[in-house]
Amino acid sequence: MRLLSVAATAASVDAAWVIDLDGDGTDELVLSRSVPPLGDTSYPLDAYLHRWTGSSFEVTSTRLPAGSGDTPFLLGDTDGRPGDELGIIATLGRPELHRVSLHPDGTLGIEDAGLVAQSATAVPLDGGVGIAVITSAGDLAVHPWPFGAGLEEPVAERVIGDGTLLGSVEIDGTPRLVVRQPATADRLHVLGLPDLAPPRFGAVTRTPTAAAFLSGPVAPYVGPLPGGDAQGRPAIIFSGRLLSGIERPEATLPVPEQAIAALAGAHPIGLVGRESIALFHAAGGPPLPGPFGGRLDPPRAQPDAMVSVAPLSLMLEPERDGGILEPPIQGAVALDERGTIAVGRSGFAFTLSAPPGSRVHVAGSDPSVPAAVLGVPDGGSLVVPMPPPSVTTPEPRYRAVVGVTTPAGRSYLGTWEVRVLTEAPPLAASVRTPFGSGAVEVSGVSTRYAGVRVDGREVAVDVDGRFSTLVAAPPWPSQITITAVDPLGNEARATVTAIGWVDYRQLPWVPIAVALVGAAAVLLALRVPRTRPVPRRADDDAILEELEPD
Repeated sequence: MRLLSVAATAASVDAAWVIDLDGDGTDELVLSRSVPPLGDTSYPLDAYLHRWTGSSFEVTSTRLPAGSGDTPFLLGDTDGRPGDELGIIATLGRPELHRVSLHPDGTLGIEDAGLVAQSATAVPLDGGVGIAVITSAGDLAVHPWPFGAGLEEPVAERVIGDGTLLGSVEIDGTPRLVVRQPATADRLHVLGLPDLAPPRFGAVTRTPTAAAFLSGPVAPYVGPLPGGDAQGRPAIIFSGRLLSGIERPEATLPVPEQAIAALAGAHPIGLVGRESIALFHAAGGPPLPGPFGGRLDPPRAQPDAMVSVAPLSLMLEPERDGGILEPPIQGAVALDERGTIAVGRSGFAFTLSAPPGSRVHVAGSDPSVPAAVLGVPDGGSLVVPMPPPSVTTPEPRYRAVVGVTTPAGRSYLGTWEVRVLTEAPPLAASVRTPFGSGAVEVSGVSTRYAGVRVDGREVAVDVDGRFSTLVAAPPWPSQITITAVDPLGNEARATVTAIGWVDYRQLPWVPIAVALVGAAAVLLALRVPRTRPVPRRADDDAILEELEPD
């Protein structure tokens, strides 16, 4: 291999596109670069056209009043002439839609659509071609746009809101426009052309695996299949669904809405021949640009990234059991029938068996963000650690999430509801003696997952963590010990004092004291001596004697 310089170097460019502008079967290279405004608000860009002459590139440059040069995109054939065009919706200046095409003089020219747009793409019309546009107001319309003329009146319109045009595909022999709207709800519209009528086969839904991954550490792929299918026909993938004329090896007819692998964290690069597909696997960041080019961002290292080439037949089959991952786990115990597990400070681990090269995306405290990416070695087995999040909350509860994607894009999601147990479980207990009974009632509350023993005997705990049992006790004070042990061995201990038959501590001493005081008062009243005066007789003529002191 050797490196041949075929064009002069430039200071920098914002975007690069490989596009057949004249339709002769040989692609041209188009580069764009933003130009700072010189006292005006036009925000021009410089476009460089590289045409291959057989041994080198012939370069021409054109300054275009289209706004920033970092936003060109492949528009397709919108004017009916041989070759494709580029579209530009500027991020600086007025975000109008512009069309860049090859003019008869061999230079690049620009045409203004006269409207502000969110998205645009070429579409087939009856007997010709046109353009589909979503305006800033959320209106979807299909227009003819001949070369050298303005955008004509729409042939069909529909209110769509925020959305992105993914392109057009042929389903059941009929061209269809595919719109993703909105990105937050992630709904897909498949509309007829040119009338924009809904299809008879209804809405396109996600596969169960892709739907589960919406809250996972990596997202299912949504977008075009670069390069199209094995016959070069446009193909679009939406969350485990393939919209195109691709045929499975055993099928003879196109499948309008074929379930395929979810491709979580895997971006298609394109088909390799007719039987294999190349995929780019990455933990995060922006998706790869298409094979025809795109915006040039600063390079950055992606040590966890991988490129795989896998049999196409594997990608064209959905995951079994909805892509649920249920590997054997170590270092955890089940807490309840709902699947909650208990772990210690170090978390837990599981053993994964998967094809070599599979990517394991371990989520962090936010289940939608990968905290670590692991690769399955050649042996096909990997022990995956699942540490708890670094939080200060005592005994946190969290959801552990991991996604696995094989080299063929088949994706599996594992989730666990986890509780970290590092402290003794709560425990409160009390004792009550039924009057005249030789058994006392010991009751209390802990947690529903704790094992409770009273006086060494295990007792049942209800769903609220409450327990109650009878324990034999003598008629004098004795100690009863209660223990609560969680599944990881953390123990809480409490002690109560019990008295059998009659527990004087439970008697109503205030009423008793009042009754005793009342009884004592009555008794005292009965026992105090009483004197009575001697009655005087009628013939008693005695007089008081004069008492003189001695």
